[in-house]
Parts: sequence; structure tokens; C-alpha cells
Amino acid sequence: MSSSSRPAATTRIRVVAGAIIRHQTVLIAQRARSADQAGLWELPGGKVQTNESDGDALVRELEEELGIQVSVTGELGISDYDYPHICIRLVGLTATLISGHPEAREHHAIRWVGPDELQHLQWSPADIPLLGVLESHLRSLPSEPT
Repeated sequence: MSSSSRPAATTRIRVVAGAIIRHQTVLIAQRARSADQAGLWELPGGKVQTNESDGDALVRELEEELGIQVSVTGELGISDYDYPHICIRLVGLTATLISGHPEAREHHAIRWVGPDELQHLQWSPADIPLLGVLESHLRSLPSEPT
């Protein structure tokens, strides 16, 4: 959606999305049936609070949503997206799982997927611009040890 069709007087909110990497896979989450965009896949994360860094927001959100602790390892990219009701700046960050076992506390489902699966899923529109970079990043990593 172009900026000229953005809803009037709507501020852009900052949201983080975590690409939690394990070998050549990434953990993705399917939005809950009761949520906006129900059933679509996304990189898990959430809104950045006032005076909170992007990295701190991601660590907090992943603890709340998935029950895990992560270490933020880098930036994946930024996606500005204007939904009819809200305008967001989605900051994609890469992360590594430190502890915990991911559980779908606020999502319908979670799963680990490889680069070949990314383009075959139905994604939340704001996440789509990050997929090409994410796919390239996953392909550049060593495969899982046997």
C-alpha cells in the first residue's frame, strides 16, 4: 500500500519479528484463530515499548509468546506496511535459542521450516518483504550435523 493511501492521522508503530535460527531452519508461528490475520504465518515478535530497544523488545516478546530465551544476533531487514487499521514498521532480527522449548502460548501453531518451505506458506503481509533475505540467510548456513 502506498503512503498516499495510508489511513489519515495514523502513526507508524514499531514491531519486532524474530527469525530464530537453528542450523538451516527458522521457527515460525501461525496466528491464532481469534487474532487479526488468523491462520497466516509470521516471524514471532511484537510491539516495541517506549524506551525499549528492538533487541530487548524481541527478547521480552519471545519469552511471553513462546516461553524461550534468545540471543539477538543481527538484523534481517525492515518492512513498512500499511494495514487498513494500522501502519507498522516491522524490524526483522535474527536470534539464536539460548534456553527453553518453544511452545505456542499465543499462536495456533509453531514449526521449524527450511528455506524451501518459506515461499509455500501463507504469510502475514508485513513479513513477506523479509522472506527473500531470510531464505538467502538460511541457505548460507551450514546444514544440521548428523
